Amino acid sequence: MNRLIVAVGLCLFVGSAWASDWHDTSNYPGRAVAFNFNGVVLDQNSPVRFGSWTVSFGPAGPPILMDKGGTIWTVTDRPQSAQPMSCVNTVLGRVGCFLTFGYREPPNVCRLITNDQTITIPCPTEVTFQR
Repeated sequence: MNRLIVAVGLCLFVGSAWASDWHDTSNYPGRAVAFNFNGVVLDQNSPVRFGSWTVSFGPAGPPILMDKGGTIWTVTDRPQSAQPMSCVNTVLGRVGCFLTFGYREPPNVCRLITNDQTITIPCPTEVTFQR
């Protein structure tokens, strides 16, 4: 039984890698399996709340992170899923959304973008990538 637990743990460890320096452009493009916002984790099973919005991964699963000239964007590789994230608001309901993490001019400005709103959010302290 202990060997099974160790084997499963090693498989999980090999399958992902975290980066505390999400500014490092060598990480991109990459598929993110988790974002840590100062101890609050957004992953496939755990949404996070920013203001009046609850954010989770979209129907395409873990998003791809792309560097688009100084800002990291969440994107999807599935054409039928225009937005990589899903946002829920008690008034507006469920809408597609994006996360952006800026590392250049101005640095460390991160945002949640919905169809109608752009909200400044905390930047992640760590990003876990699928490897």
